[in-house]
Parts: sequence; structure tokens; C-alpha cells
Amino acid sequence: MLTAKQAHGRVRIAIENGLLVRPAQCEVCGVTIEQIERTHKDVWGYLASLAGEPYRPLSFPLIVAHHWKGYAHPLDVWWVCQSCNRRLHGRHDGTVTAPADARSIMYTLPPVDHK
Repeated sequence: MLTAKQAHGRVRIAIENGLLVRPAQCEVCGVTIEQIERTHKDVWGYLASLAGEPYRPLSFPLIVAHHWKGYAHPLDVWWVCQSCNRRLHGRHDGTVTAPADARSIMYTLPPVDHK
């Protein structure tokens, strides 16, 4: 069985080799990269200006690969925003089998507590 680090590494290599393409929109909620960036800049840009600091754009992928079948299937991913990924993380029991299924139950799922 692959570890999370190994599965993420395979996704990274697949992206670099053109086997996977990271889209500009979450497959579950539909939010776009532009919407995420605009919201981040509106909130954090304002807070930075209050503190007299420059705005720092996000420096990590905004749409990530969610291994919906688990890490044993490293290239079978849904492309989701960070928010949807947090809500879906750890739920690989087979009950959510398509982004549309995830959409229908997304906000009934509390984020997983990883403590």
C-alpha cells in the first residue's frame, strides 16, 4: 500500500509528464482559482494593509488532487479546492463515488478531526 507522500509524489510526476492536468475549478463545489485568489486578496490584503504589511499571494496549489478511492489508487483523483478536500479527507468508504455524490452531501459532512 502506498503512503500519502508516495501517492502525492505520483500525482506530481503525472502532472509534470502531462498525464494529469490540474483544472482551474473544483469538481465538487465549482469554485474557480480566480474566485479563491480574489477572496484571499480581499480579506488578507485588507488585514495586511491594516498592519502596514504587503499583501502576500497564496503560494500553494489552490486545486488539489483528492484520492477518493484512497492512496492505493494514486492517479484516480478528483480535483477539489482545499475546503472540499478537508471535508472529504479520510472518507474512502465507497459511499461517495462521484463528485456529484460529494456535492449532494458536502455540507452535511463535518471536517474530519485529525487530532
